[in-house]
Amino acid sequence: MPSSLSDRSQWPDPVSLGSHVSLESLSLGIVETNSWTSAMVACDAMGKTANVVVIQAEWTDMLGAVIKVAGMPSDVRTAVEAGAYAASSMQQLRSSLWITR
Repeated sequence: MPSSLSDRSQWPDPVSLGSHVSLESLSLGIVETNSWTSAMVACDAMGKTANVVVIQAEWTDMLGAVIKVAGMPSDVRTAVEAGAYAASSMQQLRSSLWITR
């Protein structure tokens, strides 16, 4: 597990996302939920909706969970929106965001 999201050595290999992707063009998406179950549902929705790679799924100090994904900006945005929708349908969404370069 990466110790920091700024440690890009732990980010996915761009080749796994397609030959047209460079490391500099990757975006980061984060969905935070109130429970592990809702995080797994969100993670499933994110992976099935867009071409993203899950970087990390972790517990938070506040008994919630965070899912972090990487991919092309449009895919990350689509995945985060799908994950946020899945978690909010369970009334468990805390926050969601995507960061692009």
